[in-house]
Amino acid sequence: MKRFLVLLVMAVGIAGIAHADDVYFATSNTLGCFSGSSCTPISSTAATTDLSFAGGNFGPLQSTGGNLSITLGSFTLYDSKTAWIDKDFSGLVTFTMPTVINGSAQAKFTAEVTGLVLKNALGLVYIDFNNSPLHFTFQNATYSGSFDFAVNDLFFGVVGPGGSTAANWTGTVSHATQIAINGGTVTAPEPSSVLLLGTGVFALLGRFRKK
Repeated sequence: MKRFLVLLVMAVGIAGIAHADDVYFATSNTLGCFSGSSCTPISSTAATTDLSFAGGNFGPLQSTGGNLSITLGSFTLYDSKTAWIDKDFSGLVTFTMPTVINGSAQAKFTAEVTGLVLKNALGLVYIDFNNSPLHFTFQNATYSGSFDFAVNDLFFGVVGPGGSTAANWTGTVSHATQIAINGGTVTAPEPSSVLLLGTGVFALLGRFRKK
């Protein structure tokens, strides 16, 4: 029976070698600038003395179920002045993992995102980003796959005169999937292989019971 348990553990381990959503992500320092596409994104910048941006980086982090929430940097609003209204923001999010986007020899690839600084009817400041997902595909010596990336709108808390409030800028990876490349084959067993593996395990169980 002990031998059977060892074989069973080995079988389960083999079946779980690779998962389609086991994708690792990382970024270098996120860059940004105000005043639209004509500006040059840098790691730290300000729209006015009242609103500033600081880039960040993350990873490596593993997506769960093909999804991952990430922090891209932070914005700080210093008071309730309105010099930042209708300021455009352009951001560059450069991924360092996974490596190699299809059609490019570069080991890194960049998502370009834009937003507009606004104030709503309640007086709360927010940045209205273009939330449309960007689709990427990648292939390197180990894996090939794809994922979608989108940024989230950012809302500040209430700011009194002379006060300040900061908010993290976040994004979302979704539908991440990959397959391992090994001589043109996938290392994780296909459904039919898993079925055969399960049949073999039950056959072993019957054999040890007879003994």
